[in-house]
Amino acid sequence: MRPYLWPRFAGATKKRLAAGYSYEEVLRQSAQDKPSIGVQIERSLSRTLPNNICFWKKNGPGIDALRRVLKAVAFIYPDLGFCEGMGVIVAVLLLFCSEETTFWMMTALIEDILPPNYYSQTLLGVQADERATRHLMKSHVPDLNKILDELDVEVSLVTVNWLLTLFASVFPTRTLIRVWDFIFYTGSVSIFRVIISIMKMKEDEIVELGKSTMSSADLFNAISQLPQSVTEVDKLVEYMTSFEFTITEHLINELRKKHQAILMADQGMIVNTTTDTNLPKQKIHRRKLARSKSIIKQIFHSKDGDNDPKLKNVRQTEILVDLKDSVLQICRYFISCDEKMEMNISTKADYSPESHAHDIDNFLAGRREGHKRARALLDFARQDEDELGFRKNDIITIICEKDEHCWVGEVNGLRGWFPAKFVEVVDERGKNYTIYGDEAVSPEITEYIRGNNIFTF
Repeated sequence: MRPYLWPRFAGATKKRLAAGYSYEEVLRQSAQDKPSIGVQIERSLSRTLPNNICFWKKNGPGIDALRRVLKAVAFIYPDLGFCEGMGVIVAVLLLFCSEETTFWMMTALIEDILPPNYYSQTLLGVQADERATRHLMKSHVPDLNKILDELDVEVSLVTVNWLLTLFASVFPTRTLIRVWDFIFYTGSVSIFRVIISIMKMKEDEIVELGKSTMSSADLFNAISQLPQSVTEVDKLVEYMTSFEFTITEHLINELRKKHQAILMADQGMIVNTTTDTNLPKQKIHRRKLARSKSIIKQIFHSKDGDNDPKLKNVRQTEILVDLKDSVLQICRYFISCDEKMEMNISTKADYSPESHAHDIDNFLAGRREGHKRARALLDFARQDEDELGFRKNDIITIICEKDEHCWVGEVNGLRGWFPAKFVEVVDERGKNYTIYGDEAVSPEITEYIRGNNIFTF
Protein backbone atom coordinates (compact mmCIF):
# COMPACT_ATOMS: atom_id res chain seq x y z
CA MET A 1 0.00 0.00 0.00
CA ARG A 2 2.88 2.41 0.65
CA PRO A 3 3.73 2.97 -3.05
CA TYR A 4 0.14 4.10 -3.43
CA LEU A 5 -0.32 6.01 -0.15
CA TRP A 6 3.03 7.76 0.29
CA PRO A 7 2.72 9.98 -2.82
CA ARG A 8 -0.82 10.92 -1.80
CA PHE A 9 0.11 11.72 1.80
CA ALA A 10 3.16 13.76 0.73
CA GLY A 11 1.38 15.58 -2.10
CA ALA A 12 3.52 14.03 -4.85
CA THR A 13 0.50 12.80 -6.80
CA LYS A 14 -1.01 16.27 -6.80
CA LYS A 15 2.27 17.75 -8.04
CA ARG A 16 2.52 15.25 -10.86
CA LEU A 17 -1.01 15.99 -12.05
CA ALA A 18 -0.56 19.76 -11.77
CA ALA A 19 2.82 19.89 -13.53
CA GLY A 20 2.96 21.08 -17.11
CA TYR A 21 5.46 18.37 -18.05
CA SER A 22 6.21 14.71 -17.44
CA TYR A 23 9.13 12.98 -15.76
CA GLU A 24 10.28 11.74 -19.18
CA GLU A 25 10.51 15.34 -20.44
CA VAL A 26 12.64 16.28 -17.43
CA LEU A 27 14.96 13.36 -18.17
CA ARG A 28 15.38 14.40 -21.81
CA GLN A 29 16.27 17.97 -20.93
CA SER A 30 18.47 17.02 -17.97
CA ALA A 31 20.75 15.16 -20.39
CA GLN A 32 21.91 18.61 -21.58
CA ASP A 33 22.72 19.83 -18.05
CA LYS A 34 26.23 20.89 -16.98
CA PRO A 35 28.58 17.87 -16.72
CA SER A 36 29.91 18.80 -13.27
CA ILE A 37 26.64 17.69 -11.66
CA GLY A 38 26.85 14.35 -13.46
CA VAL A 39 30.39 13.81 -12.17
CA GLN A 40 29.28 14.41 -8.56
CA ILE A 41 26.38 12.01 -8.95
CA GLU A 42 28.54 9.27 -10.50
CA ARG A 43 30.98 9.44 -7.60
CA SER A 44 28.21 8.93 -5.06
CA LEU A 45 26.25 6.11 -6.72
CA SER A 46 28.18 3.09 -5.42
CA ARG A 47 28.36 4.42 -1.84
CA THR A 48 24.72 5.39 -1.54
CA LEU A 49 23.42 2.05 -0.21
CA PRO A 50 26.52 -0.19 -0.30
CA ASN A 51 24.86 -2.99 1.69
CA ASN A 52 21.88 -3.35 -0.63
CA ILE A 53 22.19 -5.76 -3.56
CA CYS A 54 20.44 -3.28 -5.88
CA PHE A 55 23.05 -0.57 -5.34
CA TRP A 56 26.32 -2.15 -4.21
CA LYS A 57 27.78 -2.45 -7.73
CA LYS A 58 28.00 0.10 -10.52
CA ASN A 59 25.99 -2.20 -12.77
CA GLY A 60 23.46 -3.06 -10.05
CA PRO A 61 19.77 -3.19 -11.01
CA GLY A 62 18.95 0.03 -9.18
CA ILE A 63 21.93 2.17 -10.18
CA ASP A 64 20.53 3.39 -13.52
CA ALA A 65 17.24 4.48 -11.96
CA LEU A 66 19.10 6.15 -9.08
CA ARG A 67 21.30 8.05 -11.54
CA ARG A 68 18.32 9.24 -13.61
CA VAL A 69 16.27 10.45 -10.65
CA LEU A 70 19.20 12.32 -9.09
CA LYS A 71 20.03 14.01 -12.40
CA ALA A 72 16.38 14.96 -12.89
CA VAL A 73 16.13 16.45 -9.37
CA ALA A 74 19.41 18.38 -9.76
CA PHE A 75 18.22 19.70 -13.13
CA ILE A 76 14.76 20.77 -12.02
CA TYR A 77 16.17 22.61 -8.96
CA PRO A 78 19.21 24.51 -10.26
CA ASP A 79 19.45 26.48 -6.99
CA LEU A 80 20.14 23.23 -5.14
CA GLY A 81 22.03 21.02 -7.56
CA PHE A 82 23.07 17.72 -5.99
CA CYS A 83 23.51 16.82 -2.32
CA GLU A 84 24.64 13.36 -1.23
CA GLY A 85 21.91 13.21 1.40
CA MET A 86 19.37 13.06 -1.41
CA GLY A 87 20.94 9.90 -2.83
CA VAL A 88 20.13 7.71 0.18
CA ILE A 89 16.52 8.92 0.27
CA VAL A 90 16.07 8.33 -3.45
CA ALA A 91 17.63 4.85 -3.23
CA VAL A 92 15.28 3.74 -0.44
CA LEU A 93 12.26 5.22 -2.21
CA LEU A 94 13.18 3.24 -5.33
CA LEU A 95 12.96 0.03 -3.29
CA PHE A 96 9.24 0.72 -2.79
CA CYS A 97 8.11 3.11 -5.54
CA SER A 98 8.47 3.44 -9.28
CA GLU A 99 11.12 5.71 -10.74
CA GLU A 100 8.59 8.37 -11.71
CA THR A 101 6.86 8.28 -8.31
CA THR A 102 10.24 8.61 -6.59
CA PHE A 103 11.00 11.76 -8.59
CA TRP A 104 7.70 13.40 -7.63
CA MET A 105 8.17 12.31 -4.02
CA MET A 106 11.46 14.19 -4.01
CA THR A 107 9.73 17.31 -5.34
CA ALA A 108 7.22 17.07 -2.49
CA LEU A 109 10.01 16.67 0.08
CA ILE A 110 12.04 19.58 -1.26
CA GLU A 111 9.17 22.00 -1.85
CA ASP A 112 6.66 21.20 0.90
CA ILE A 113 7.88 18.91 3.68
CA LEU A 114 11.42 20.19 4.31
CA PRO A 115 12.55 23.84 4.60
CA PRO A 116 13.39 25.32 1.18
CA ASN A 117 17.08 25.80 2.02
CA TYR A 118 17.54 22.28 3.40
CA TYR A 119 19.69 20.98 0.54
CA SER A 120 21.18 24.32 -0.48
CA GLN A 121 24.94 24.66 -0.89
CA THR A 122 25.25 26.15 2.61
CA LEU A 123 22.92 23.51 4.17
CA LEU A 124 21.45 26.39 6.14
CA GLY A 125 18.20 24.54 6.79
CA VAL A 126 20.00 21.46 8.14
CA GLN A 127 22.21 23.59 10.38
CA ALA A 128 19.15 25.37 11.78
CA ASP A 129 17.37 22.07 12.39
CA GLU A 130 20.42 20.71 14.20
CA ARG A 131 20.36 23.71 16.54
CA ALA A 132 16.61 23.29 17.00
CA THR A 133 17.27 19.67 17.99
CA ARG A 134 19.72 20.77 20.70
CA HIS A 135 17.11 23.23 21.97
CA LEU A 136 14.55 20.43 22.28
CA MET A 137 17.07 18.15 23.98
CA LYS A 138 17.52 20.67 26.80
CA SER A 139 13.83 20.51 27.68
CA HIS A 140 12.91 16.89 26.84
CA VAL A 141 16.08 14.93 27.68
CA PRO A 142 17.83 17.29 30.13
CA ASP A 143 19.94 14.64 31.89
CA LEU A 144 21.28 13.32 28.59
CA ASN A 145 21.96 16.83 27.33
CA LYS A 146 23.83 17.68 30.54
CA ILE A 147 26.17 14.67 30.37
CA LEU A 148 26.85 15.35 26.69
CA ASP A 149 27.87 18.92 27.55
CA GLU A 150 30.00 17.81 30.50
CA LEU A 151 31.96 15.33 28.37
CA ASP A 152 32.08 17.73 25.42
CA VAL A 153 30.40 15.32 22.99
CA GLU A 154 29.61 16.98 19.64
CA VAL A 155 26.23 15.38 19.00
CA SER A 156 25.74 17.45 15.84
CA LEU A 157 28.18 15.12 14.02
CA VAL A 158 25.53 12.42 14.46
CA THR A 159 22.26 14.32 14.15
CA VAL A 160 23.20 16.15 10.94
CA ASN A 161 23.44 12.80 9.14
CA TRP A 162 20.04 11.77 10.51
CA LEU A 163 18.52 15.02 9.27
CA LEU A 164 20.15 14.99 5.82
CA THR A 165 19.04 11.45 5.01
CA LEU A 166 15.75 11.43 6.95
CA PHE A 167 17.16 8.44 8.91
CA ALA A 168 17.50 6.37 5.72
CA SER A 169 21.17 5.71 6.44
CA VAL A 170 20.71 4.61 10.06
CA PHE A 171 17.34 2.96 10.70
CA PRO A 172 16.63 -0.67 9.75
CA THR A 173 14.17 -0.75 6.85
CA ARG A 174 11.33 -2.07 9.01
CA THR A 175 11.66 0.90 11.36
CA LEU A 176 12.40 3.42 8.63
CA ILE A 177 9.21 2.87 6.67
CA ARG A 178 7.11 3.39 9.82
CA VAL A 179 8.98 6.61 10.54
CA TRP A 180 8.51 7.78 6.95
CA ASP A 181 4.76 7.09 7.26
CA PHE A 182 4.64 9.85 9.87
CA ILE A 183 6.98 12.23 8.02
CA PHE A 184 5.02 12.00 4.76
CA TYR A 185 1.67 12.34 6.55
CA THR A 186 2.35 14.94 9.27
CA GLY A 187 5.37 16.75 7.83
CA SER A 188 8.87 17.52 9.08
CA VAL A 189 7.75 18.01 12.70
CA SER A 190 7.86 14.22 12.95
CA ILE A 191 11.64 14.30 12.34
CA PHE A 192 12.14 16.05 15.68
CA ARG A 193 9.69 13.77 17.47
CA VAL A 194 11.65 10.76 16.22
CA ILE A 195 15.02 12.15 17.38
CA ILE A 196 13.75 13.08 20.85
CA SER A 197 11.88 9.76 21.13
CA ILE A 198 14.89 7.53 20.49
CA MET A 199 16.93 9.63 22.91
CA LYS A 200 14.20 9.47 25.56
CA MET A 201 13.91 5.70 25.20
CA LYS A 202 17.61 5.22 25.99
CA GLU A 203 18.27 8.31 28.12
CA ASP A 204 18.78 6.49 31.43
CA GLU A 205 21.13 3.91 29.90
CA ILE A 206 23.31 6.49 28.14
CA VAL A 207 23.48 8.78 31.19
CA GLU A 208 24.55 5.82 33.34
CA LEU A 209 27.16 4.87 30.74
CA GLY A 210 28.53 8.41 30.74
CA LYS A 211 28.76 8.56 34.53
CA SER A 212 30.47 5.16 34.82
CA THR A 213 33.02 5.50 32.03
CA MET A 214 33.38 9.30 31.75
CA SER A 215 34.45 8.59 28.18
CA SER A 216 33.30 10.98 25.48
CA ALA A 217 34.14 8.35 22.81
CA ASP A 218 31.85 5.74 24.44
CA LEU A 219 29.08 8.30 24.76
CA PHE A 220 29.46 9.39 21.14
CA ASN A 221 29.27 5.77 19.95
CA ALA A 222 26.18 5.16 22.08
CA ILE A 223 24.41 8.16 20.50
CA SER A 224 25.47 7.03 17.02
CA GLN A 225 23.98 3.57 17.57
CA LEU A 226 20.64 4.79 18.92
CA PRO A 227 18.65 4.18 15.70
CA GLN A 228 19.95 0.60 15.36
CA SER A 229 19.05 -0.10 18.98
CA VAL A 230 15.34 0.50 18.37
CA THR A 231 13.84 -2.99 18.16
CA GLU A 232 10.26 -2.25 19.16
CA VAL A 233 8.79 -0.02 16.49
CA ASP A 234 5.41 0.23 18.23
CA LYS A 235 7.12 1.55 21.34
CA LEU A 236 8.88 4.21 19.24
CA VAL A 237 5.53 5.23 17.78
CA GLU A 238 4.07 5.55 21.31
CA TYR A 239 6.89 7.88 22.32
CA MET A 240 6.43 9.94 19.16
CA THR A 241 2.70 10.40 19.74
CA SER A 242 3.40 11.45 23.34
CA PHE A 243 5.19 14.53 22.00
CA GLU A 244 2.34 15.67 19.74
CA PHE A 245 1.37 18.53 22.08
CA THR A 246 4.87 19.59 23.19
CA ILE A 247 6.76 19.37 19.90
CA THR A 248 4.36 21.14 17.58
CA GLU A 249 4.63 22.48 14.06
CA HIS A 250 4.35 26.05 15.36
CA LEU A 251 7.23 25.52 17.80
CA ILE A 252 9.45 24.02 15.10
CA ASN A 253 8.73 26.88 12.71
CA GLU A 254 9.66 29.44 15.39
CA LEU A 255 12.88 27.59 16.26
CA ARG A 256 13.83 27.37 12.59
CA LYS A 257 13.31 31.10 12.06
CA LYS A 258 15.31 31.94 15.17
CA HIS A 259 18.30 29.73 14.39
CA GLN A 260 18.33 30.55 10.67
CA ALA A 261 18.55 34.23 11.57
CA ILE A 262 21.40 33.58 14.02
CA LEU A 263 23.31 31.49 11.48
CA MET A 264 22.85 34.08 8.76
CA ALA A 265 24.02 36.85 11.08
CA ASP A 266 27.11 34.82 11.97
CA GLN A 267 27.86 34.43 8.27
CA GLY A 268 27.25 38.11 7.53
CA MET A 269 24.13 37.43 5.49
CA ILE A 270 21.87 39.64 7.63
CA VAL A 271 22.38 42.29 10.30
CA ASN A 272 19.13 42.31 12.28
CA THR A 273 18.16 38.90 13.72
CA THR A 274 14.88 40.09 15.22
CA THR A 275 12.90 40.34 11.97
CA ASP A 276 11.87 37.78 9.36
CA THR A 277 12.34 40.11 6.41
CA ASN A 278 15.96 39.15 5.84
CA LEU A 279 15.50 35.40 6.11
CA PRO A 280 16.20 33.32 2.98
CA LYS A 281 13.44 32.94 0.43
CA GLN A 282 10.80 30.60 1.76
CA LYS A 283 10.11 28.83 -1.50
CA ILE A 284 12.23 26.74 -3.84
CA HIS A 285 11.53 27.35 -7.50
CA ARG A 286 11.72 24.73 -10.17
CA ARG A 287 13.30 25.35 -13.51
CA LYS A 288 10.72 26.56 -16.01
CA LEU A 289 9.87 23.56 -18.11
CA ALA A 290 6.65 23.24 -20.05
CA ARG A 291 5.16 21.19 -22.84
CA SER A 292 5.17 22.69 -26.32
CA LYS A 293 2.08 24.78 -26.95
CA SER A 294 -0.32 24.04 -29.74
CA ILE A 295 -0.89 26.58 -32.52
CA ILE A 296 -4.24 27.53 -30.95
CA LYS A 297 -2.61 28.19 -27.56
CA GLN A 298 0.17 30.18 -29.17
CA ILE A 299 -2.38 32.40 -30.91
CA PHE A 300 -4.73 32.94 -27.96
CA HIS A 301 -2.25 32.73 -25.05
CA SER A 302 -2.49 35.75 -22.78
CA LYS A 303 0.56 37.23 -21.09
CA ASP A 304 -1.38 39.33 -18.62
CA GLY A 305 -0.04 37.22 -15.74
CA ASP A 306 3.51 38.06 -16.76
CA ASN A 307 2.74 41.77 -16.28
CA ASP A 308 1.24 41.39 -12.79
CA PRO A 309 3.07 43.99 -10.61
CA LYS A 310 2.93 41.72 -7.56
CA LEU A 311 4.57 38.83 -9.41
CA LYS A 312 7.22 41.17 -10.78
CA ASN A 313 8.02 42.45 -7.29
CA VAL A 314 8.30 38.91 -5.94
CA ARG A 315 10.62 37.92 -8.78
CA GLN A 316 12.79 41.01 -8.33
CA THR A 317 13.12 40.29 -4.62
CA GLU A 318 14.12 36.69 -5.32
CA ILE A 319 16.75 37.87 -7.82
CA LEU A 320 18.26 40.12 -5.15
CA VAL A 321 18.29 37.26 -2.64
CA ASP A 322 19.97 34.98 -5.19
CA LEU A 323 22.56 37.62 -6.03
CA LYS A 324 23.29 38.23 -2.36
CA ASP A 325 23.77 34.50 -1.77
CA SER A 326 26.06 34.27 -4.81
CA VAL A 327 28.21 37.16 -3.55
CA LEU A 328 28.55 35.48 -0.16
CA GLN A 329 29.61 32.19 -1.76
CA ILE A 330 32.23 34.03 -3.83
CA CYS A 331 33.57 35.74 -0.69
CA ARG A 332 33.85 32.39 1.10
CA TYR A 333 35.62 30.92 -1.92
CA PHE A 334 38.33 33.60 -1.89
CA ILE A 335 38.77 33.29 1.88
CA SER A 336 39.18 29.51 1.57
CA CYS A 337 41.80 30.00 -1.17
CA ASP A 338 43.97 32.42 0.77
CA GLU A 339 43.63 33.08 4.52
CA LYS A 340 45.30 36.47 4.06
CA MET A 341 42.25 37.65 2.13
CA GLU A 342 40.05 37.21 5.19
CA MET A 343 41.46 40.47 6.54
CA ASN A 344 40.35 42.34 3.41
CA ILE A 345 36.98 40.66 2.84
CA SER A 346 33.88 41.52 4.82
CA THR A 347 30.70 39.50 4.30
CA LYS A 348 28.60 42.07 6.17
CA ALA A 349 26.77 44.42 3.85
CA ASP A 350 27.36 48.13 4.28
CA TYR A 351 24.49 50.20 2.88
CA SER A 352 25.73 53.58 4.10
CA PRO A 353 26.10 56.43 1.56
CA GLU A 354 29.72 56.94 2.68
CA SER A 355 30.63 53.38 1.69
CA HIS A 356 28.95 53.79 -1.69
CA ALA A 357 30.85 57.02 -2.41
CA HIS A 358 34.10 55.29 -1.43
CA ASP A 359 33.46 52.45 -3.90
CA ILE A 360 32.85 54.92 -6.71
CA ASP A 361 36.11 56.75 -5.92
CA ASN A 362 38.03 53.47 -6.00
CA PHE A 363 36.50 52.50 -9.32
CA LEU A 364 37.19 55.87 -10.95
CA ALA A 365 40.77 55.87 -9.64
CA GLY A 366 41.29 52.45 -11.17
CA ARG A 367 39.91 53.65 -14.49
CA ARG A 368 42.31 56.60 -14.52
CA GLU A 369 45.32 54.44 -13.71
CA GLY A 370 44.55 51.99 -16.51
CA HIS A 371 46.12 48.54 -17.02
CA LYS A 372 49.30 48.05 -15.07
CA ARG A 373 49.82 44.30 -14.81
CA ALA A 374 49.72 41.28 -17.07
CA ARG A 375 49.53 37.51 -16.64
CA ALA A 376 52.10 35.28 -18.37
CA LEU A 377 50.49 32.94 -20.89
CA LEU A 378 53.52 30.64 -21.05
CA ASP A 379 57.09 30.25 -19.76
CA PHE A 380 59.75 32.67 -21.06
CA ALA A 381 63.34 31.73 -20.29
CA ARG A 382 65.81 34.58 -19.74
CA GLN A 383 68.70 34.43 -22.25
CA ASP A 384 70.25 37.91 -21.95
CA GLU A 385 70.73 40.20 -18.97
CA ASP A 386 68.22 42.73 -20.26
CA GLU A 387 65.47 40.14 -20.70
CA LEU A 388 62.80 39.37 -18.12
CA GLY A 389 62.23 35.69 -17.45
CA PHE A 390 58.96 34.36 -16.02
CA ARG A 391 56.80 31.28 -15.71
CA LYS A 392 53.26 30.68 -16.87
CA ASN A 393 50.63 32.54 -14.78
CA ASP A 394 53.21 34.86 -13.19
CA ILE A 395 51.89 38.40 -12.66
CA ILE A 396 54.12 40.98 -14.32
CA THR A 397 54.08 44.70 -13.54
CA ILE A 398 54.21 46.58 -16.83
CA ILE A 399 56.73 49.43 -16.80
CA CYS A 400 56.63 50.44 -20.44
CA GLU A 401 54.55 49.34 -23.41
CA LYS A 402 55.59 51.91 -26.04
CA ASP A 403 56.82 49.17 -28.37
CA GLU A 404 53.87 47.04 -29.44
CA HIS A 405 56.05 43.92 -29.74
CA CYS A 406 58.41 44.21 -26.75
CA TRP A 407 57.34 45.52 -23.37
CA VAL A 408 59.37 46.30 -20.28
CA GLY A 409 58.18 44.77 -17.03
CA GLU A 410 59.09 43.69 -13.53
CA VAL A 411 58.53 40.46 -11.60
CA ASN A 412 60.08 39.28 -8.33
CA GLY A 413 62.28 42.39 -8.19
CA LEU A 414 63.81 41.78 -11.64
CA ARG A 415 63.25 44.12 -14.58
CA GLY A 416 63.68 43.56 -18.30
CA TRP A 417 61.99 43.32 -21.68
CA PHE A 418 59.77 40.47 -22.87
CA PRO A 419 57.59 39.63 -25.90
CA ALA A 420 54.22 41.34 -25.55
CA LYS A 421 52.39 38.42 -27.13
CA PHE A 422 53.55 36.14 -24.28
CA VAL A 423 51.29 37.90 -21.77
CA GLU A 424 47.68 38.91 -21.33
CA VAL A 425 46.86 42.28 -19.80
CA VAL A 426 44.87 41.97 -16.60
CA ASP A 427 41.80 44.15 -16.22
CA GLU A 428 41.92 45.12 -12.54
CA ARG A 429 40.03 48.39 -12.59
CA GLY A 430 39.08 49.33 -9.05
CA LYS A 431 40.19 46.02 -7.49
CA ASN A 432 43.39 44.09 -6.82
CA TYR A 433 44.08 41.19 -9.14
CA THR A 434 44.39 37.65 -7.76
CA ILE A 435 44.91 34.40 -9.66
CA TYR A 436 42.06 32.82 -7.68
CA GLY A 437 39.61 35.02 -9.54
CA ASP A 438 41.14 34.38 -12.98
CA GLU A 439 39.19 31.74 -14.91
CA ALA A 440 42.24 30.85 -16.97
CA VAL A 441 44.21 29.93 -13.83
CA SER A 442 41.45 28.83 -11.41
CA PRO A 443 38.57 27.38 -13.46
CA GLU A 444 36.54 26.60 -10.31
CA ILE A 445 35.66 30.30 -10.03
CA THR A 446 33.60 29.88 -13.20
CA GLU A 447 31.00 27.81 -11.38
CA TYR A 448 30.65 30.42 -8.63
CA ILE A 449 30.31 33.34 -11.07
CA ARG A 450 28.48 31.89 -14.03
CA GLY A 451 26.95 28.70 -12.64
CA ASN A 452 24.97 30.38 -9.85
CA ASN A 453 24.10 33.69 -11.47
CA ILE A 454 23.04 32.27 -14.81
CA PHE A 455 19.93 30.75 -13.20
CA THR A 456 19.06 34.04 -11.53
CA PHE A 457 18.60 35.72 -14.88
